[in-house]
Amino acid sequence: MTSQKEQIRAYLESGGKITPIAALRFWGCFRLGARINNLRNEGMNIKTEMITDENGKHFAEYSLKKTDPKGFEKTGWHPKWEPKEFA
Repeated sequence: MTSQKEQIRAYLESGGKITPIAALRFWGCFRLGARINNLRNEGMNIKTEMITDENGKHFAEYSLKKTDPKGFEKTGWHPKWEPKEFA
């Protein structure tokens, strides 16, 4: 049997986004934040986005941070754009 952490890792690596309610529904995971912390400690680059639903409730949605082929996060910034006085 595959652990919750490994199932969540595979889902994120496939490009999925996961919320606490989805983790509970799909994998019986009551502590998604703890599993995300474990994955981050193992080196996964996971983004957290806070979502507000139509009733004003707030919850986290987790996904992998997107990187370009050279490993830079897609933030709209690239090292070659740095002014020479800062490089």
